[in-house]
Amino acid sequence: MAAVMMAPAATAGSSRPRTTHADATPGSLHAPHHGIDVATPSLVIPTSATTQQPITLDQIMAMVRAVQHVDARYVEHRYLHILTAPIVTRGALRFDAPDRLEKIADPNAAGSGETLKIDGDRLTISRGGDSAPVVIAMHEHPEIAVLAGSIRATLSGDGAALQRTFDVTPSGTPEHWQLVLEPRDPAERKLLQWMRVEGYGSRITAIDTADGDGDRSKMNIVEETAGQTPGQPSDQASRQPLRQPLGQPPGQPPGQPQ
Repeated sequence: MAAVMMAPAATAGSSRPRTTHADATPGSLHAPHHGIDVATPSLVIPTSATTQQPITLDQIMAMVRAVQHVDARYVEHRYLHILTAPIVTRGALRFDAPDRLEKIADPNAAGSGETLKIDGDRLTISRGGDSAPVVIAMHEHPEIAVLAGSIRATLSGDGAALQRTFDVTPSGTPEHWQLVLEPRDPAERKLLQWMRVEGYGSRITAIDTADGDGDRSKMNIVEETAGQTPGQPSDQASRQPLRQPLGQPPGQPPGQPQ
């Protein structure tokens, strides 16, 4: 969902993440002229020292597909190469299978917030106040469609849709898995270099993206629990995902979210 919020980025060269051993250091993507490294995601989670086979895309999709409704809190860190500190936002995330997705940012210090709704092919952006909502037909904006489509296909467990657009690399086990998505179309990689989705069982706990301009976004997701006031972040949502995410990719810049 983090990537859905990004405006189309300026073009930059891309470098495909490569599979590495646990003690190897993968290459990094470099934002030109700004000295900021965007680490490519490690594509392999070491499995336990047993005979358990690495998880497959079909297995992950089957687990995720069993969840037809998601009502969660998120904490998002956006690292932009033009800023020295991350932009941190919190809010609510809702999904109803197969294609309704809503992200509602908490009001900022000025009392305004942003709501994004994806319903079928339509993206609606509302910023409150006297501003009229902006409605976008995604089929007319492929750069938006690839971002929204990747999130929605993952949440709905549609592996075939992911494979039509991305090179998909699953790894891990049912108890701790990840997917790395890399757009096949060079034009799409100008906006989205890669997306990494982490989770366990049927739950998605983090979405990490890097765009073509060297910027990065990390969103931690925590499902709301019974008794929690709707729209209010729990202590857990403010501090950490449901389970600790995977180890940081080697070479990740200091200060990036865990």
